[in-house]
Amino acid sequence: MNWKRIALATAVAFGAAFVFDILWNAIVLRSVYTAHADLWRPAAELNRMVPLGWAAMLIMTLTTGIAFVRLGGRGIRKGLEFACWLSAGSIVGALGIGTLAPWPAAILWGIAVQSTFHLLAMGFAFGRFYHDRNSGEEPGDTAAHRVAHPA
Repeated sequence: MNWKRIALATAVAFGAAFVFDILWNAIVLRSVYTAHADLWRPAAELNRMVPLGWAAMLIMTLTTGIAFVRLGGRGIRKGLEFACWLSAGSIVGALGIGTLAPWPAAILWGIAVQSTFHLLAMGFAFGRFYHDRNSGEEPGDTAAHRVAHPA
């Protein structure tokens, strides 16, 4: 494993997920969270725990990315495929939380979308930085690119 590539892919994926999370939670889902404020910890306590949430997201990005690499994943297409399989389980898990917590469907779906975006960002980034130059798949590999640049 190339730790430089892993660090770069993790930074790219985490950066994209970080920006998405802020926009998703602070803008798109803000009214849903506000309407159900009674389901959350007090604001001061939540704010103290935010770094723990970011750390968990960073570790999830790193570990799922390493799993992709260790399983022999190469290229953007394979990275996104890997992410889609993980997302399927993640979506079911997010919706399953509704059996344990009295959260409205909008919050559960919000968690599912957020998790899916994180995994797709990971799949794209790790696929982009881990590709097999001999396989014919390069970063940004497309049918048009293959026609224009045959192997």
